[in-house]
Amino acid sequence: MTENELKALRRDIFAHLRMAARRRKHPWRTPTLSSVDTEGIPKARVVVLRQATMEYIELHTDVRSDKYTELQKHPVAAWTFWDRSRQTQVRIRGRVTLHHQDEVASAIWKNLSDGAKQAYRVMPSPGTPIATRSDYTLCEDAEKYFAVVRCQYTEMDWLHLSRKGHERALFRRMPDEDWVSHFIVP
Repeated sequence: MTENELKALRRDIFAHLRMAARRRKHPWRTPTLSSVDTEGIPKARVVVLRQATMEYIELHTDVRSDKYTELQKHPVAAWTFWDRSRQTQVRIRGRVTLHHQDEVASAIWKNLSDGAKQAYRVMPSPGTPIATRSDYTLCEDAEKYFAVVRCQYTEMDWLHLSRKGHERALFRRMPDEDWVSHFIVP
């Protein structure tokens, strides 16, 4: 593949990320997010992709969650997206920016459905041990627990599995915002 083919591949990845953020049944809608916990140990969990642009990918979280605390301490993350039907994996690494009680978080909160807002109303905090599965209550002022996590791309690793031969490409974002792309051995 030529440099133009690598650019087309990168555009295709971005297009699928944007679709995944809008379409509930897209295979990339629920990627795995990996962070580093407060003890320096890797930690992974499935999240919902909420927005994707050419600059960043985004999720929403509760500020009381371990995830938020981890990203405060180590503002980097790795994402893994898998599309079984296309036999394609994309791994993304990037720097994280947290938005809590700011203009970004407030604007997004206003557009959330009531159902989506419910997740931030739980008391006590997420991860707190409880006696039974429903031994929690709901608070009224949930917006104070809502946060937006934006991850600016630093690297994308694309892998396509095929009986005809696997293909893999690496895209690195440089400090000047330009991308350097290479095919690499799968």
